[in-house]
Amino acid sequence: MTLSSGAAFQLWSLAALLEREPLQTLWWDSREVPFAEVHACKRLLFDLDAPAPVTVMLYVDGTLRDTRTLLATSDRQRRQHLLPPGMKGRSFRVTLSAASRFQVYGLSADVKPWGGHGYATRPLITEATALVTQSFMSVQTSFIQRSLLRVA
Repeated sequence: MTLSSGAAFQLWSLAALLEREPLQTLWWDSREVPFAEVHACKRLLFDLDAPAPVTVMLYVDGTLRDTRTLLATSDRQRRQHLLPPGMKGRSFRVTLSAASRFQVYGLSADVKPWGGHGYATRPLITEATALVTQSFMSVQTSFIQRSLLRVA
């Protein structure tokens, strides 16, 4: 951001809209997401930016149960990954890997208690996982402060 003028001026207000953005990575882990009782999972829903195909590995109760590839995206897109029948357990974990860096904005799953009725979409990204983001906030803030000092 550059502020310049041929005449002296005062800046009264400045606002910046900053959005946290996920790290670009070659490998990503949702960590284990536990449930109090056995749940069935039928679909994974991704919000990601992946310029190359991404390998998805689903672990149920600590055992690798499904491996598939998501096709590359042209930008940030939502993709779904239908799972084979019988994916049930007390915990789910998803890992992603690719040959080129990708960003995970969101991950959720359609789950229901075993024997229950109707699937509900539940997030599989915990707060701790979501914090794996680029820390550009402090860089932006110091840049804005330096810019204001030059104007004054």
